[in-house]
Amino acid sequence: MNIPKQAFVLTISTIVLLYMTTLLGNFQFLGVPFSAISIVSDIQKDTAINPFITNSIEQDTAIHTVAEIENTNIQHTASLPNKIVWNAPSAQNTLPTSAPIVDTATFVNKIKDSLLIADFDVSAGSKFQKLFQKLAQTQQGKKVRIAYFGDSMIEGDLVTQDLRKLLQQKFGGNGVGYVPITSITSTFRNTIGHTFRNWTTYSFENRGGKTHPLCPSGYAFVPTNGATVSYRASNYTGSFQHVKLYYGATEKQMLHVAIDGKKQDIEIEGKNSVNELDIPLPTNANNLNFSFNASTTNVYGTSFEGKASQGGVWVDNYAFRGNSGLTLTQVPEEIHKNYQKLLNYDLIILQYGVNVLSHNRRNYTWYQQDLSKVIQLLKRCYPEAAILIVGIADRGYRMNGTYQSEPDIPYLLAAQKNAAKLNAVGYWSLFENMGGQNSMVQWVNQRPALANKDYIHFTPAGASVVGKLVYNTLLKSYEQVPKTVE
Repeated sequence: MNIPKQAFVLTISTIVLLYMTTLLGNFQFLGVPFSAISIVSDIQKDTAINPFITNSIEQDTAIHTVAEIENTNIQHTASLPNKIVWNAPSAQNTLPTSAPIVDTATFVNKIKDSLLIADFDVSAGSKFQKLFQKLAQTQQGKKVRIAYFGDSMIEGDLVTQDLRKLLQQKFGGNGVGYVPITSITSTFRNTIGHTFRNWTTYSFENRGGKTHPLCPSGYAFVPTNGATVSYRASNYTGSFQHVKLYYGATEKQMLHVAIDGKKQDIEIEGKNSVNELDIPLPTNANNLNFSFNASTTNVYGTSFEGKASQGGVWVDNYAFRGNSGLTLTQVPEEIHKNYQKLLNYDLIILQYGVNVLSHNRRNYTWYQQDLSKVIQLLKRCYPEAAILIVGIADRGYRMNGTYQSEPDIPYLLAAQKNAAKLNAVGYWSLFENMGGQNSMVQWVNQRPALANKDYIHFTPAGASVVGKLVYNTLLKSYEQVPKTVE
């Protein structure tokens, strides 16, 4: 058989195989759910039920006790007190697929009022009440630390950089917080300069077993010959004021440190699974370099904070591209607990869903159950921290040649809300707060654009808006809780 004929046969065989997978629909293999595949979706009329435009789709979201997160598209039903109905919006309220282009500043003003957090912890003295009480005392030296976990939607410090800045302006504090030793987003992260070389990386995608346990960021880094990592202060926070290094168990070894070019050697030793080293800064510094000898030591990250004597807020960005949040269970509980012991988190935010949502899946009970396991893990390891589940953002789906909201979104939102309620933690819907049905289309059509034309990811300008939305909802919830100031 000649080469052209082989190529033709291979092409036809591939097309036939792909079409056969189209006929399978949703399926499971070795317990892992897979979504339906269609190679003719762009030319095939979509006949799937869209829960945004039908009165018959009911989801057991159990939010009937939380009036704060009701909106015009969600109603309680007397006959089904534990359920809500996604009603068909009126014609005049339905956003057209090609939403009109409007000025971004005007658009942002329209959505700046965030809905409150739904706190499903009804016990006396909930974690959110304690969080807000502590925020009220930052001027008296209290420190509040937030771990913000997410996927590509927050990588490069997107969303968190605006949330952090606003919280620090309101409650004090300085510094970008926790930064991993290496990062795939270092070239476009603007809040800190970051370069590195000669590191072996283990992650959720390439685990190192018991020898190289992962930390909550999903990474563990091991130095090879000539391993270095350098950080440079940016205009975002100004000079470094207080720096800490986090690493695993290790025998005594020398760490070579250069602070604004001045070199010093520091002996380090680690007896615990996670250890903390306070880096002595003679004055505020703008450049910091660590050099490691080749070893089996696991190095995790560096924290940039305000002065130790001052209170305020720190927000750590824990982004991991392509993640659903379920991989947090791959981090040993001992590592989680040691991070809490050393960093003392007061709030943990989980913003996931973009890598879970799948067209025409409908049933997300599996995700609700697995997300519940993650929440229970976090409650065990971070017992003092409030936990906030951020419901998925809107996402565009091309249907009959135009983009509109992915029909599976209400099903995934229901799973996220149920997981929050069943585990007595907080919930906040980014979908509702960014405008609800078809809002992603409108965000794409802003000038400047607030979302990319993949109809999934926010632009930097859009991520800034999301950060402000999260800040607004935290601040409004904070203002409604009675507090005492010592």
